[in-house]
This record gives sequence, C-alpha cells and structure tokens, in this order.
Amino acid sequence: MNEIENLAVATWTHSSYNDIWPMYYNQFRKCAPFLKKHYMIVNEHDHKHPDSECIQVINKENEPYYKRFTESMAQIEEDYVLYMQEDFVLHSTVKKSNIESIFNFLKNSKHSFV
Repeated sequence: MNEIENLAVATWTHSSYNDIWPMYYNQFRKCAPFLKKHYMIVNEHDHKHPDSECIQVINKENEPYYKRFTESMAQIEEDYVLYMQEDFVLHSTVKKSNIESIFNFLKNSKHSFV
C-alpha cells in the first residue's frame, strides 16, 4: 500500500502566500510521496496552484479563525489529519514508518491528537 488509509494532509494557507506553493508542494511530493490525499485550506479558490490532485477547501475569510478552522476541517472526509501550513516546507525524506507508528498509536488509543 502506498498510502496510509484514512489519513489526509491538510495545509492551511492563504492566497497571498501563493508564491511559496510551488516549493511547498514540490518538496512534499519529493519528501513524502506516500501521503497522497491532500487538502488545501485557503481563503479563495485558486486555479494556478501547483498540485492538481490537491482538494481545495475554501474558508470564509471574514469569519473568526476558530469558525473558519472547524468548518474547514469538517469538510475533510478522512478521520485522521496531518496538519500543515505552507511555510512548513519539508527538507528531507519523511520516514513512512514514523508516520505509521503515530497513526497506529492514535488509531489504537483514546487520544485525539499527537
């Protein structure tokens, strides 16, 4: 299996930071290719973002942050989410075994986050 079932990456970003998106997504594909399902939580739809497979979730920029965050997260289908921001640029290979270990810990415990 190339991806961890029921786990998605959710990247919180803003359209004004679109200059970093190519580097962020290219590094993500290079360093963590096994994390396939990716959501981009952003303030407005963008037709030029560099990851065509990424699902854009649009938040209402005029709403308070907590409301934007919870409404956006509610649109994610998977039960487990790896939260990222566009400036969390990966610089080396992510160890799939470490992600699987954390994922299995959450899945088999009463914890809701790590």
